[in-house]
Amino acid sequence: ELGERREFTYRELTAEVERVAAGLRALGMDKGDCLTIYMPTSPEAITAMLATVRIGAIHSVVFAGFGAGALAERIRASDSRIVLTADIGYRKGTEVQLKEIVDSAMEMGGEKVEHVVVLRRGGESPVTSDRELGWDEFIERGEGHDGGHVSMEANEPAYILATSGTTAKPKLTVSTHGGYQVHIHSMGRWVFA
Repeated sequence: ELGERREFTYRELTAEVERVAAGLRALGMDKGDCLTIYMPTSPEAITAMLATVRIGAIHSVVFAGFGAGALAERIRASDSRIVLTADIGYRKGTEVQLKEIVDSAMEMGGEKVEHVVVLRRGGESPVTSDRELGWDEFIERGEGHDGGHVSMEANEPAYILATSGTTAKPKLTVSTHGGYQVHIHSMGRWVFA
């Protein structure tokens, strides 16, 4: 939203995804485990999604405009062990304190969350628990761990999205690795053909 721009080659993107995958493995993530991504649109959010799928774990992306209650509900529903967030995001030019929202969500129902990884983009948000670590430390912990991919069956879960919850409690929808790959292939044909 602030006009920030970073460019990656496919090689650079793959290397970054492998580093994030190694960081996730260092935190104990394994095939079938779930994590929540509550981040602004950023290269780190994209690499987190790709890294999670790469290691066979499942990601649940929660819109960074949701408040603590909605976030807590989605963290609980997905059984997330890790939350990836940023200290701040921007919505319509206004700074949003994402880390504060995550802290509130943890108080409402984050008892199963083992780690909160914070991408520090601006402000100096205080560390509020022993389970919290910065993005750089997260990447450093991954050094020496494997960032390679896990073979998955087409019908195994890749990611979870919660419905809006306008008519009742949000329901989790599960997308599979097969559907993920078909979508990537289709987009490649539509966009680059």
